[in-house]
Amino acid sequence: MESVRIAVIGTGWIAEQIYLPCLLDHGGIEVVAADDPSPQILTRFARLANLGPESLGLAACFSHEIDGLLLCTPPAVHPNKSPNQYRWINTFCVKNPCFATLQN
Repeated sequence: MESVRIAVIGTGWIAEQIYLPCLLDHGGIEVVAADDPSPQILTRFARLANLGPESLGLAACFSHEIDGLLLCTPPAVHPNKSPNQYRWINTFCVKNPCFATLQN
């Protein structure tokens, strides 16, 4: 079975600390692209996700080889993305994380 190829837009704390570990631990998911307006944050995320330079940026995230997109940007930024960019994506997730306990 092929892995589901996921791109992550917005690679800040929530993406790095909450979503990325879950994605990397899941045997059927592969993080293959990422983008963030902060080069420092994107570089750290890329290192943790083992992404090379060719996998970084919006062009990589909107490649037709991507199966799903995890949008981890602040809600105010969502309307700035063109709906035409998303039209071919099979799975599109814009969710707040759900914590099991207050300590999480």
